[in-house]
Parts: sequence; structure tokens; C-alpha cells
Amino acid sequence: MRSYRPISAALCLTCLVFLVAMVPAHAQNATDWSGTKGVDSVEERRVLASLKKEREKLQRKKESMAKREKELKVLRQEVEKKLKQLRQWRGDLEELLAEKEQKEQKRVLKLSRIYQRMDPGKAAAALGSVKRDLAVGILSRMRSGTAAAVLDSMDKDQAATLSTDLSQLEGPEGE
Repeated sequence: MRSYRPISAALCLTCLVFLVAMVPAHAQNATDWSGTKGVDSVEERRVLASLKKEREKLQRKKESMAKREKELKVLRQEVEKKLKQLRQWRGDLEELLAEKEQKEQKRVLKLSRIYQRMDPGKAAAALGSVKRDLAVGILSRMRSGTAAAVLDSMDKDQAATLSTDLSQLEGPEGE
């Protein structure tokens, strides 16, 4: 048995060197795995674990906010597109209203010329049966002398009402 002692001693020494070489690698892997490299106490490990959870929580919030920002950007683009469309429609509508107003003004001008040629009594009777705004428009486009003759042919209340409307119509334009 004595002849086996040097072999077993060499074998033991090899195992010991192997174990010493393996211990630091095993300890390093253990600290990397737990995320507590160089941490000595349990309290430090708890704090680091808590910080890791908070970091993950913040990362999730960051991702959620990025997603919401993308959604908001898409919504903003849609709103801007709809606003652009509404502005276009508004412009079109304003053009149509201006065109309608021009046509209406031409019709009122034409009617005022017709009423100007009429007998003042007949013109007064006809103007008494139309809407007040139309009557004011027609009278405002007539020559002053003809409009005065038509108003003179009307009953006093109706002539007074139309005269008041005419004065209010011309007031802002004259100022």
C-alpha cells in the first residue's frame, strides 16, 4: 500500500488545485446570476432587487408612454387632416354664400329698377305686401325722389317702419 501513497497524494493535490480553480468561477457565476456582484449583506441584496424591480417598472412605463405618443401622433394627424377638410368646406361655403349674396343683390337691383318705373301708388301697394327686408333693399337702391314718392304713397305706420329700417341700413355705411 505504500507504493500507492505518492500516486494518491498527487491525485489529491490535483483535485485540490482543480477545486481551487473552480471555486472563484462558481462564485462569480453565482453573483452574476443574482445581480448582486460584490454585495456582502442581505440588506444590500434586497435594495438591489427593489431597484431592479423599479427599473423594470420604469421601463414598462416608458414603453407604454412611447406607445401612447405614437397613438397621439396618429390622432393628431387625423385631427389636422379633418381640420384641413373643414377649412376647405368653410371656404367653399363662404364662396357659395358670397355668390348667393351677389345674385340676390342683382335681383334686388333689378326689382328696384322695376319699382322705380312704376306709379308710386302701385309701387307702394306692392312693397307693402313683400317682406320688410326686401322692401328696404328695393327702396335703398331707388333714386331718392322716387323712393320718397313711394313712401309718401304708403300708410304712415308702414312708411315710418321702412324709413327707420332704411336709416339703420345707411347708418353704419355712412360712418
